[in-house]
Amino acid sequence: MTYEEFVNSRKEMTNREFGKLVRDMMWDDEPEQKFLVYGDSFYIEDLGDGRYNLLIGNEETMTNETTSLSDLEAKLYDYAKDECRLEWSLDESPAFGATSSHNP
Repeated sequence: MTYEEFVNSRKEMTNREFGKLVRDMMWDDEPEQKFLVYGDSFYIEDLGDGRYNLLIGNEETMTNETTSLSDLEAKLYDYAKDECRLEWSLDESPAFGATSSHNP
């Protein structure tokens, strides 16, 4: 998946909808929050005040005067690319391109 495809895969949904999508009940009892979801597996939190937050491992990055949503998307893409290297390479392979069942 290219960076452009990754960004274009963005969908808005609540944290609970995302939990159902990835089959994780972690957010069931949490207050509802809006997520920007990429590739049906990765998200950036919409803080609701014009700011966005990305948490990868123990590193948290929030938009501010010098960090934009695009910056967070690029950082998330780099992480996702490492996490999905094998699956994404199969999707882009000529042998699998048109028939891959993976839906990033």
